[in-house]
Amino acid sequence: MTIDDTDRIIDEKQWRANVIDLKRCMSVAKSVYVQLEHGNEALLRVGVEIVTCRVAKKVLWWDDNWFANESKFNYFKDIVKEKLAIALGHVKGMPPSFLEEPSPKAGGSDDPEMASLRKRLEEAQALSRAAQLQQKALEAQCRE
Repeated sequence: MTIDDTDRIIDEKQWRANVIDLKRCMSVAKSVYVQLEHGNEALLRVGVEIVTCRVAKKVLWWDDNWFANESKFNYFKDIVKEKLAIALGHVKGMPPSFLEEPSPKAGGSDDPEMASLRKRLEEAQALSRAAQLQQKALEAQCRE
């Protein structure tokens, strides 16, 4: 399962306007710090990845009995696994595909050549996304 949120369009002017109020920024930073003290960095980063993903954040509206629902439980478990890979990628400066543990195929044996090609495709896509992110960061630096 992959939740693709790369088509998200960000209005940089609006983001800059949203952080003009330094008092509010400090308040939010302190709130995040309190959350970090109660949990840990991994929980905080995964939580931020979930709430900032337009697909994954839909789980926030589930009722409190979601844990007993096996399909919801497994779906959320997959989301957490994916978002953890993304968070680790940000922390380590690597695309998430390089950090994921290999998982066995559920449907039996797969052609080794096809599996190799799939792996190369995933790595190429991850490198492409990382390059796009780096390009956006450099473009933002040039604008400043």
